[in-house]
Amino acid sequence: MRMFSTIAAAIALSATAGAAQAADAFYDGKTVKLVNFGGAAGSYAIYTRIFANHVGKHIPGKPNVVVDFMGGGGGLKGQNYLANAAPRDGLFIGMPMPSAITAPLIHPKNARFDPAKFKWFGNLTQLQTGLGVWKATTKVRSIEDAKKTEVVIGSSGKTSELTLTPQLLNSIIGTKFKIVQGYKSLGPINLALEKGEVQGRSGGMTAWHPLKPEWFQPENKIAFLTQVGMSRHPAIPDVPLVTELTTNEDDRLVLELLSRSTVLTRPVAGPPGMPSERVEVMRAAFDATLKDPEFVAEMKKRRMQMISPMTWQEIDKFVAETQATPAHIVKRFQDVLGVKG
Repeated sequence: MRMFSTIAAAIALSATAGAAQAADAFYDGKTVKLVNFGGAAGSYAIYTRIFANHVGKHIPGKPNVVVDFMGGGGGLKGQNYLANAAPRDGLFIGMPMPSAITAPLIHPKNARFDPAKFKWFGNLTQLQTGLGVWKATTKVRSIEDAKKTEVVIGSSGKTSELTLTPQLLNSIIGTKFKIVQGYKSLGPINLALEKGEVQGRSGGMTAWHPLKPEWFQPENKIAFLTQVGMSRHPAIPDVPLVTELTTNEDDRLVLELLSRSTVLTRPVAGPPGMPSERVEVMRAAFDATLKDPEFVAEMKKRRMQMISPMTWQEIDKFVAETQATPAHIVKRFQDVLGVKG
């Protein structure tokens, strides 16, 4: 038994060493493209650039890592590309949007990909999103107020959480959010907030306090009405979760499905069909980057948070759990949004 265990361990070690040598030969002198499926402005872009600054030194052969952006449709453009057209050789890796987990359930005609087939490397952070309003342009200060007074909300695409949150709340809770779509990313929406073109928006908590500290100090210019997530964010512990706004169980499950779209807030993945040995190399590089003191220091310097990072195994499990959402809940989600499955 001991002899067989020793032989098995030796074989595994040899295979790992062989894969590393093969990867070293492949990546040496190459350029890896890290593509963000959101906009070039905002906290998502900051996470992407910081990760790109450090991950290359943890990949055998130390390839150059460059950042690119492929926004559109709340992440659908990039995610469809990753699934169906991206190079499979290991030189193209992406950072899907959080909606990658739920979009294929809700928008199967537009989301032409299966997130279970992506080669997940890991998730930098789990975050809640907050729906906030600009105090100077509206007197609304709570969800109850938003049921009585119209609030103009800025958004990007129809499948984006920026749209889904206010739209679902309008249908389920009875709020009066008016959603203005067409903004390319959070950057233009933030400008629209400051100019008074819109009165509020949704968005990850990293895109509130860390990205716009001047909005909160010395004067708090934002009033948060609700937050989306599996738990409350420590920065706004008194703001209710959307799942706490209803006592109807089916409605709560619909809002939980929405909340699941916030968990994979900053994931990194390769396309289906990427060679397994290069997937293993990238997963190891992801893990090593998160432990890199220089990476951690830059994240702290830029005020970017890492809340409960996830391994690729945890992501695979979470994707499977989300895909197991009861069909009648998915149908109700679609009906609320007016989506024809």
